Amino acid sequence: MTADRTLTPGARSAAPNVKGGTPMTGRGRGPRRLLWHGLARIVAVAAVLVGAPAVPTYATGPLPDPARSLSLHLHLMADGGSGAEPVAGVGFTIQRIQEVDLNTPAGWNQAAGFATGLTPDTNDEALAAVAGAGYSLGEARSGHTDADGTLVFAALPTGLYLVQQTGSSSAGVIRPGLVTLPLADPDHPGTWLYDVDVYPKMVTADITVTVEDAMAVGPQDIVTWTISAVIPQAGIGEAGLDGCMVTSRIDPRLRVTRVSVALDDGTELAPDTYQLEGPDLTDGLLTVEFTPAGLDVLAAHPGSRVITTVDTQIAGVGAIAFSALLYPDAASFDLEPGEPGGPVESDAVATMWGSLTIAKTDPSGNPLSGAVFSVYRSEEDARADRDPVALGGATRLTVDASGLLTLSPLRETDWAEGGPVQDGNYFLAEIVAPNGFRLLGDPIAFHVHDLSTADGVQLSVVNQPRSFWDAATGGSVSGGSLVVVAGILLWMGLVLIVVRRLKRRGEP
Repeated sequence: MTADRTLTPGARSAAPNVKGGTPMTGRGRGPRRLLWHGLARIVAVAAVLVGAPAVPTYATGPLPDPARSLSLHLHLMADGGSGAEPVAGVGFTIQRIQEVDLNTPAGWNQAAGFATGLTPDTNDEALAAVAGAGYSLGEARSGHTDADGTLVFAALPTGLYLVQQTGSSSAGVIRPGLVTLPLADPDHPGTWLYDVDVYPKMVTADITVTVEDAMAVGPQDIVTWTISAVIPQAGIGEAGLDGCMVTSRIDPRLRVTRVSVALDDGTELAPDTYQLEGPDLTDGLLTVEFTPAGLDVLAAHPGSRVITTVDTQIAGVGAIAFSALLYPDAASFDLEPGEPGGPVESDAVATMWGSLTIAKTDPSGNPLSGAVFSVYRSEEDARADRDPVALGGATRLTVDASGLLTLSPLRETDWAEGGPVQDGNYFLAEIVAPNGFRLLGDPIAFHVHDLSTADGVQLSVVNQPRSFWDAATGGSVSGGSLVVVAGILLWMGLVLIVVRRLKRRGEP
């Protein structure tokens, strides 16, 4: 088995939401405008035109009450398969940008100008953007989401705040973002939301597996499995990403011929960025574990998908399933799938392989041995004896002494690319007929599925005995053989004429 390094393209997206309350009633529960746009956009929400495509500058109207105490309520939810579920234990830090004064119109315009065009994916990129603009950050306030997925920062002064997730979480990641406190109330112009609810979108760890086998027919053909995993923790926290591993237990009916690892954004992975183990010497377990150098690469490309491609050949029949596990951080390495913080498991996909047994007989049902067959992907290939399928290392397959021949393994004709398809055909052509019997003239179409794989004979092939005319014509009648027959008849006629003449002369 060799390890290649190839590249494949991909994409990513997500979006959070914001809610706010009125100044009279506190936190409201009605939907509001978008705060953070996509995975890679940092957006400041200003006093007016909340949710506009670009962060607006200050227009006219009353400024926030500087005496009011402000609060920010973060609500972290993840899709647990049956709807949004709270995510507890995730750390966040907020810091006010010191040089932006939202008690003045100029400060609102300054906030809008700073936020426009910023696209940090990581905390480091956000901090670099703040420093690059000549700004500094105030005292950090930190906390963790509770059992309801909520974290409240209370008694905050007016300002533009940088919100960052701190520490990794196997549940997912939140990109850094800006939020203004207070927030203009879009339903009540001229008023402010002093208690603001933010529902950031969590980018969760996920892993999927697909299979490519439509072009595979026999065991020498390649069946390709593609594992696609997203590592959401990349670049989060001071320690960065502390571990990442992808594993798959390989079915013993699969023989791995090649493994390649790449990022879907085109980033090249050098040989020292990951370690590849198995499956031969690890009880069938294939493991891709990223080294410290590889973790640095992942941290620099947050949200990118790790693409592991596994090429295999088939060595058996039946449903051959394939799934994979993503261990998104070091803490998950010692946990089992389903445990909190444990590895994320993909759905399984399968390639389906079967067999077909043929019985070779004469017209009376007696078994015939010695016939030689080949299997083809199409009728055209069968008639031209082109590109026969190799089974058991051979393309010429001989019927045994009992008159039986089993074709195995062959991909089932009603299943491909991980799902059912319209049933297709393979074709069987007789290359050599049994001794004393006619060669079959036309290829035989056949299917492979569960029934054909069952014990017993699924296809009977009958040969007719050869006759004198078969010996003269090679078992079939064609333009060339007609010339041969005409020649034989002419010779026989000449013999009869000679015999008659000899009799007339009285010669014995």
